[in-house]
Amino acid sequence: METGIQVLEWPTLRFPLFIAGFDGWGNALDVSKVMISYLIRKLEARKFAHLPGELFYRFDDARPWVDIEDGELRSIEPPKGEFFAASIPNSKHDIILFRAQEPHLRWSTFVQEVLNVCKDLGVS
Repeated sequence: METGIQVLEWPTLRFPLFIAGFDGWGNALDVSKVMISYLIRKLEARKFAHLPGELFYRFDDARPWVDIEDGELRSIEPPKGEFFAASIPNSKHDIILFRAQEPHLRWSTFVQEVLNVCKDLGVS
């Protein structure tokens, strides 16, 4: 089975903490999704990796975002899990933020992939 985090660039972090926000059934009033998005903006977190959506989502339930300009398809963005990192001034901890829709498929693989990132980056 195809798996794997697609890494843009591994961040260098100090004793990172991990915060995840999921869109889906448990995201009452969008609190989880909006809070992670807020933290990404507020902390100027940089995206460093993502989980490929083709492995974990049914596109009949979570449609890809498309960009159409002047009747021409510019891009297709499938749902995916995204990892962001932020340095926190005056703290001994940096933060890893994870934003994703709850997966439809391969839950255990999804969780293991997320935990592998946490382990590789020293989340305790």
